[in-house]
Amino acid sequence: MDTSSFSKCVVLPEIVVAMIREDTPFDKLCYIGCGVTTSGGAVVYLERVEAGENVFVFRLGGIGLDVIMGALDSRL
Repeated sequence: MDTSSFSKCVVLPEIVVAMIREDTPFDKLCYIGCGVTTSGGAVVYLERVEAGENVFVFRLGGIGLDVIMGALDSRL
């Protein structure tokens, strides 16, 4: 979507900008990005993991934790 990582300033099209509450902790915002829908959605909709099934996750960064979240909550 033409975004720039690690930039202090960037010009973006309006469609890629989302409003957030002013009291949202800045250090938590990056985990509410595309990783949640991509990895959590892949577990539920692509791999079709169901309750009671085992899931093995390599590495537990932001994406890995989102995979676990998707595996634990099949209501995504």
